[in-house]
Amino acid sequence: MGLSEFIQANQEAILGAFEAYVLSHVPPGVDLTRAEARDQAGQVLADIAEVMRHRSLPRDDAPAQEHGSARHAEGFDVKHVLGEYRMLRATIMRMWLASRPSLGTAGVEDLVRFNEAIDRAVDSSVSQFEAEVTQTQARKLGKRAVDHPKPE
Repeated sequence: MGLSEFIQANQEAILGAFEAYVLSHVPPGVDLTRAEARDQAGQVLADIAEVMRHRSLPRDDAPAQEHGSARHAEGFDVKHVLGEYRMLRATIMRMWLASRPSLGTAGVEDLVRFNEAIDRAVDSSVSQFEAEVTQTQARKLGKRAVDHPKPE
């Protein structure tokens, strides 16, 4: 079984591990439901598998971008977002390797495509997260300027 097929067939187990990781690494003061812990992870996984199967870019990066936006709104920092993707990558690779796949040329190509696809998701999530941080900072600065105008 190729890695993209493995991801699809084992999506619930992967998402369960993802959820457990997120819930055990919630920043102090942040309340998160199980659904919020998973947020767009299922669609991100589906996009990764699709990219691997078709050897092309995803139709759009919306799920990964939404993930970054949601984590910012929930009070996470960028290190948490990166940690989630690191855990996701390691979990999928460990689970797939434990299934004893053929690691001939096709298996190695699967690993390369998987890493490219997950790196793209990381880039989209972190870019959106950083855009949210910038917008929040701009709003705070704008509010301060209104609350405390510069004396003339």
